[in-house]
Amino acid sequence: MSIHIKNPRSTYMHVPKTGGESVSEWLRPTAGHAWKGNQKHATFQQMKSSYGNLGFTWAVVRNPWDRLVSGYHYYHRKNARILRKKNNPIRDFEHFLQTENWGKTLMIPQWKFAPPQTDLVLRFETMHEDFKQIQDFYKKQQGLPHKNRSHHKHYSEYYTEQWMIDVVEKHYGEDIKRFDYEFTYK
Repeated sequence: MSIHIKNPRSTYMHVPKTGGESVSEWLRPTAGHAWKGNQKHATFQQMKSSYGNLGFTWAVVRNPWDRLVSGYHYYHRKNARILRKKNNPIRDFEHFLQTENWGKTLMIPQWKFAPPQTDLVLRFETMHEDFKQIQDFYKKQQGLPHKNRSHHKHYSEYYTEQWMIDVVEKHYGEDIKRFDYEFTYK
């Protein structure tokens, strides 16, 4: 959930599949009753329209290829009964990629949640080190819980053909450029 906090005035932009459930759980008690949640994955612009002055803004981003693998596993967990049907077109990760319909929130590029005016952008890959900046900002040293974790192999093992890598690069090209990500093999 994207969260706007009154004191200290700040806004967390929840980018889907970047540890947002963990961050939201950590933030809620920090803010006490002085927070407002918008729709679960409100973009920067949606939060700005709702609250005006967002104060200190921050978000967590993730390697787009890894984020999509995580999204695929989340989709499978949530839709297990439907996926068991023989005529379902999403039998595996390759078919998931081919649909290019990865769910409403996963289709939104990360830069829409963390545009250039965002004060701080953390990386999912280095969250434990990066999150110290947030703990210092909120003057709260409690550790970050780990919620909604998906268990899967290194993302590169899912991309067995070049076209698969290219589909993600085509859709999330701006994220890859802005946040300096690249596809790497394990």
